[in-house]
Amino acid sequence: MVSIRKAAHEDAQRIWAVRRAAIDSQCHEYYSPETLKRWIGDCMPESFPGNVENNYYVALLESKIIGAGAIDLNSGRIDAMCVDPEYIGTGTGKRLMRYLETLAREGHMKRLHLESSLNAVPFYQACGFICLKEAQYQSPRGFSLDCILMEKKLEG
Repeated sequence: MVSIRKAAHEDAQRIWAVRRAAIDSQCHEYYSPETLKRWIGDCMPESFPGNVENNYYVALLESKIIGAGAIDLNSGRIDAMCVDPEYIGTGTGKRLMRYLETLAREGHMKRLHLESSLNAVPFYQACGFICLKEAQYQSPRGFSLDCILMEKKLEG
């Protein structure tokens, strides 16, 4: 049974590894090898553990982190949803998204928004998000990715 908890500073390395593996396994059809190399990155940015501690939640199978996602509870922005490729298709991503939505509702948010990588659009649509427009995600590491802006209105 998958459980979800708030991420801690010490989870950053495992989350980074899951993120890299998910990008590497899921995005080849949508992005160039050069773009993927920049996106995956050579090493975890110094700011990542602090971001993990502030905004991330992790999905665990027993004590192993198999997925992660971030939510800014001030703006309603969902970011960096990822699932270990070994567990894609098991419902882990949807369970994690439902958890983040519950947090947003408890915070009286009316909508969630995100910038979806091209490969993840069907996943977010299955979670009730709608496509707003094509855009460019601007990475803090100095590159951009084609993405789709998406939104989900939350009901009471």
